[in-house]
Amino acid sequence: MKIIRRFAYSSAVYIQKNNNGNHENRRILYFGFQAIYGDIIKLIIVILISSALKSLLQVLALTFAFVLLRRYAGGFHMDTEGKCIISTVCSFVIPGTLISKISFEFNTVWIIIIIAVAFVICLFLLKKYAPKDCVNRPIEEDEAAIFKRKAIRDVIILIIISIILAILGQHLLSLSIVAGILIEIFTLVPVGYRLFERINSWL
Repeated sequence: MKIIRRFAYSSAVYIQKNNNGNHENRRILYFGFQAIYGDIIKLIIVILISSALKSLLQVLALTFAFVLLRRYAGGFHMDTEGKCIISTVCSFVIPGTLISKISFEFNTVWIIIIIAVAFVICLFLLKKYAPKDCVNRPIEEDEAAIFKRKAIRDVIILIIISIILAILGQHLLSLSIVAGILIEIFTLVPVGYRLFERINSWL
């Protein structure tokens, strides 16, 4: 989106001039600000739509899980901010809203079993496919092992949070966190990566 690129460039130039930075510093700042401004816009859109659909808590729980795990696991990235906003909103709002509309009662034991199965699957796939880098942020070979360990740590933290929520009777929030983990993992595995590549070319 042009407006994001314009604000990112202006912010990068301003900081570069005030800190006597070089062109490489400006380039790094530019991509950094582009990501920050893009994320702010995506979050605002997600909050507005999920609030209108009365699924805010579930969507935010899903988003939290996805973002936390993605920090080190990586995954597919759309090639423009506009496409990224569309895919993010759809990936977060649609499943989060579907979960929020579940009306039947869950047994806590079954929820924990679902969480345990998801954890085993995700742990295996993280060990096999994480981390996945992108053009704007290539991962060096010496970083890969560190990122993999941190991604595994993050998924363990998320699973613990999900189990605690299930025990406290917050089954929909618990399932939302699991959904966020699974969506992030899907962006890593070959079938998910290829699907997002096709979506990227269609948009």
